[in-house]
Amino acid sequence: MTDNTQFDYNEAFSRNIGWLSLSEQQEIRQKRIAIAGLGGVGGGHFLALARLGIERFHVADLDQFDLANMNRQAGCAMSALGRDKVDSMVMQAKDINPNLWVERFSQGVCEENIDAFLNDVDVVVDGLDLYAPRVRRLLFAKAYEKNIPLVTAGPLGAGTAYLVFDSSSPHPDRYFNFKDQHSDMELLVHFLVGLAPKALQSSYIAAPQHVSPLQGKVCSLSAGSYLATGVLVSKVFQLLIKRGEVRAAPYYQQFDALRNRYVSGQLRWGNRSPWQTLKIRLVMKAFEKMRTQYVPLPHTQVSPVTLTKQA
Repeated sequence: MTDNTQFDYNEAFSRNIGWLSLSEQQEIRQKRIAIAGLGGVGGGHFLALARLGIERFHVADLDQFDLANMNRQAGCAMSALGRDKVDSMVMQAKDINPNLWVERFSQGVCEENIDAFLNDVDVVVDGLDLYAPRVRRLLFAKAYEKNIPLVTAGPLGAGTAYLVFDSSSPHPDRYFNFKDQHSDMELLVHFLVGLAPKALQSSYIAAPQHVSPLQGKVCSLSAGSYLATGVLVSKVFQLLIKRGEVRAAPYYQQFDALRNRYVSGQLRWGNRSPWQTLKIRLVMKAFEKMRTQYVPLPHTQVSPVTLTKQA
């Protein structure tokens, strides 16, 4: 059992001081962050924000860890397989700071609990699965209507694309051009194209025959997930202490480490512009092509490596 009597907040986060002032660290300590999703990126966001010294959280996820999460999810390990992500991540975060106050939403975010999830929150963090477009639309719209800044950072290849929505931004429905009649896949594609209009990651997919977003088969790298967390925590930091320029939507930003490129621009018309509309059509066609060419990966049982002592 961990001896929590050894914990001292000021000492635990003393190495933040220098980049933060003492007063800023105490200010951050009192803030409350809502994190929707604790999987591919959300779990990493949670732990990194806890290490920043934030002590109050609302966290939501309805999923459990499985083996396919191993390549990128901060909370996934053999000991966590089959466990609820909320319970596992809260335990890890409290191992960083035992004084954390965490309200759990183990049924995920939904119409019935969205107001409670956003109650008294200073910043909203989007860590939702790509295949939860209707929940994401609800989260973005409610945060905007309640005038709560929201940050989303998606892992794309060996990089990340990120957006901030605040009171200066257009309504998220208007930016992404979400419509009530859109299917889940149309909402997903609208989100992707609005998040990363330049699609820097699209040029180096090495095995497209094993990728089919229409069938729920996407690729990911830990590099993208951890870069997304670094960017997102920096933006939350800026929003909380109001330091530096935060370029909110309609500005978009993407960094790709493999391509050594950073792009930033402004979509004045969001996805309603002719170019964005064309991109959406092209992405839908590309996803349909991937569906027809998709080859499932083989599931092989690999025997553990046996180490023998050499003479």
